[in-house]
Amino acid sequence: MRNGWPKSHKFFASGQFDSPVFFLRQLPSQRMVEGYADRFDSVDPAKVLGALQLMRDGSLLIRELEAYFARHDLSQLRFLTLILIDREPDRDYLAASEISDRLDVSRPVVARTLKTLEKAGLISISRVLSVRVTTGRDTSSLSDISLAAR
Repeated sequence: MRNGWPKSHKFFASGQFDSPVFFLRQLPSQRMVEGYADRFDSVDPAKVLGALQLMRDGSLLIRELEAYFARHDLSQLRFLTLILIDREPDRDYLAASEISDRLDVSRPVVARTLKTLEKAGLISISRVLSVRVTTGRDTSSLSDISLAAR
């Protein structure tokens, strides 16, 4: 169990995050934070406590979102991927590299996410590449050759 979450929870098992964002069951007391302020210059106890509360509230929201997504066999990353694809209605496709760049997630993680979404029937992935080959002085165009990209 890590911060109230089992290590097998898909939040951890997905490899997306090493740990939840921020979890403390009880935030430090005003007195404790004021003690830090006495030892460190320019520490505003009210701002520190406000930031800790905001982080705690955000973490609780993430827990609720992950539970909601789990009930629908999704994750935060799968949901964001679907949103990203859905907001491009005028395009026939998005390259996995574009999705990776826009989500700021590594390509292998995006590839696994896309395969999961495809397996669930939520997206379709085209695995065909059109290839054009040019060699030396002789320009040979092989525009209709398709290769399986695996």
